[in-house]
Amino acid sequence: MKPSVLHLNAARTWRGGEQQTLYLAQGLARLGIHQAIVGRPGSALEDRATRAGIEFIAIAVGSELDVISAKQIARLAQERGFKILHAHTAHMHSIGLLARMMNPNVSLVVTRRVDFHVRGLSILKYKNRWVDRFIAISNNVRNILIEDGVPESKISLAFSGIDLSRYRKPDGGSAIRREFNLGRKLVIGNVGALVDHKDQRTLIRAYGLLPDTGKSIKLGKKSFRMPETVLMLVGDGDREAEYKTLAASIPGIADPKSGKRIIFTGFRSDVMSFFATFDILGMSSKEEGLGTSVLEAMASGLPVAATDGGGLPEMIDSKRGGFVTPVGNFEALAESLKMLVLDGAMRRRFAAYNKKRVKDFSVERTVKDTLKVYREILV
Repeated sequence: MKPSVLHLNAARTWRGGEQQTLYLAQGLARLGIHQAIVGRPGSALEDRATRAGIEFIAIAVGSELDVISAKQIARLAQERGFKILHAHTAHMHSIGLLARMMNPNVSLVVTRRVDFHVRGLSILKYKNRWVDRFIAISNNVRNILIEDGVPESKISLAFSGIDLSRYRKPDGGSAIRREFNLGRKLVIGNVGALVDHKDQRTLIRAYGLLPDTGKSIKLGKKSFRMPETVLMLVGDGDREAEYKTLAASIPGIADPKSGKRIIFTGFRSDVMSFFATFDILGMSSKEEGLGTSVLEAMASGLPVAATDGGGLPEMIDSKRGGFVTPVGNFEALAESLKMLVLDGAMRRRFAAYNKKRVKDFSVERTVKDTLKVYREILV
């Protein structure tokens, strides 16, 4: 039976999960799969899906117990012949369950993107016979679901992927360098919401430990002079004010003589230009389902200095494409950053490796693995 899919994603804003939802829908569209996306009216996903030519059905989704929305979805699936409901967020997991119970002729697939343990009554959504299959975006997410009691037989793996074709013609970052007056400074970048589990706090503290500009540093038998650097944090979130206060309080950053500077850009839709501007990606997450910004950095030809939070080590081959250090250990992360900042040959070697390695995480592979799940549950 050929799959026909109704994607469920009620996020208002645009983050990695919404990009993955759209990537999947675009990939399925190229294969001629009958599908549509259900989401909130006026959302970022509605705008981008519509511009991409993907059918978007706006429903004013309420709480996780919104029976009215569930009825609309169940009726929509029946009337339009959709055989699979694919929930891409925890919120729509709940509503998808209600719709599945109202329309037992459809199957329910739930993608789990985060590596948090399931707590409290939420576990009932996961130990539920009405969910036909869970898709984990990394081995780490898969293992946590198993630890939380989800039967291994109900979990499939489909790594998050990126559209590698987007990285063929980077603009070189010249526009961003002009906008922020970066000159020839070496840029350490981070792209992600400024929230607790992304833990940019650790990255800021690590950056503060880097040697001052112009200082002579010895690595092994070679001596290097510390270049002028800048740390760019691209994104917004509820920890922004806290992180700005922290940055201003660290002597190694606050002192103008250090030659170090932190820029908080706020939310940006032109993230591709930032990846073209960065020289190094710094990633300090405590928890991370997979971390597609790392994949985007790899595709952009960047070395990576990261923590071992969540699924990050599944992408980064330490000492070949970057360095992986323990979560929260800002001293170790600072050492990784220092080596990459000082050694240009190492940066180029790691970058070349990452350009090859990232091909294992293409959106085409994500689509293929997801389509396999659809076909298995329709047998």
